Amino acid sequence: MLNFRIVLVEPIYSGNVGSVARVMKNFGFSELVLLNPCEIDMPARVMSVHAYDIIENARIEFSLNDALKGSNTIIGMTGLPGKTDNKHFRVPAYSPRQLKEKLSGNNGIISLVFGREDAGLRNEELEICDIIVNIPTSHAYSSMNLSHAVAVVLYELSDIEGGDRFLADHFDIELLYEHI
Repeated sequence: MLNFRIVLVEPIYSGNVGSVARVMKNFGFSELVLLNPCEIDMPARVMSVHAYDIIENARIEFSLNDALKGSNTIIGMTGLPGKTDNKHFRVPAYSPRQLKEKLSGNNGIISLVFGREDAGLRNEELEICDIIVNIPTSHAYSSMNLSHAVAVVLYELSDIEGGDRFLADHFDIELLYEHI
């Protein structure tokens, strides 16, 4: 069985947090982790509608490593695939559909990491990720609203079938690499 953890890195707008909670409930996901979030105020409640329980049960963390602890696979979302400049590190990325194919048949905790509304994930945050995902959008305007991006990814993963291949813990694998 696959268990998904949705991690929002430094969300700026509480309304987006509420919209993400609603989308999570729409598609049957429940574990939300907020990393250094904005104040969760009335717009979060209004936008979450009947999914405010997801926000109430969200885990608040102050370091990415703490937010990701226990993850078998870490998936980072990016709006800029395949480009490298001085500011952003990008590698070839999977689409949400390709991600579903890659994860099918596995068993473990998968952290889906979504970046800041204004700047996405930083290079050092992307480097922690095992897999990078990009949602194919128009080249004219590729940036998506946080909750819309979460909706696309969760829609694709909502009917994924896990299996009996248990994934190793991400941080245990990192320790193994350090000793090689």
